[in-house]
Amino acid sequence: HYWGVRWSAGQYLPSVFWRYRLNDWSWYGLPWPPVGTRWVYVDNHAYLIDERDGYILDVIWDVWRW
Repeated sequence: HYWGVRWSAGQYLPSVFWRYRLNDWSWYGLPWPPVGTRWVYVDNHAYLIDERDGYILDVIWDVWRW
C-alpha cells in the first residue's frame, strides 16, 4: 500500500514507519533532532518527525547517493 510513496514536510508519516529510527543521524550528516522529534529512515529518505503524531517537519531525499 505504501510502495513508492514519498511524503513531504507538512504531511503525517504512517506510524508503521516510526520504528526505523536513525540513531546515528550525525553520521548521515543530519542536524541534531530537537527534543520531541526523531529522524527516521524510509526508502532512502530521512524524515524528521514529531514523536507524538508523526508530523513531518523536514525531509532529506536520497540520503544515500550511489
